[in-house]
Amino acid sequence: MLAFSQVASSEALRQYFYEGVQLADKQISHLGQMLMKENLPTPKIMDTHISDSTIAPFSDKLMLYHTF
Repeated sequence: MLAFSQVASSEALRQYFYEGVQLADKQISHLGQMLMKENLPTPKIMDTHISDSTIAPFSDKLMLYHTF
């Protein structure tokens, strides 16, 4: 969602994707805390693999389809 938000062509889509990023962060944080309480490992987040490119590799329509 973070990568989609940086390459979307319209501001409305960028905002939609960014809201998805914020929601995912809350969910990951909450579920990660539950795992840590049970002394289970938490999965690694792949945000470090996002480049700083602003050229969209996919159409906005395809990116939006994959977020539903």
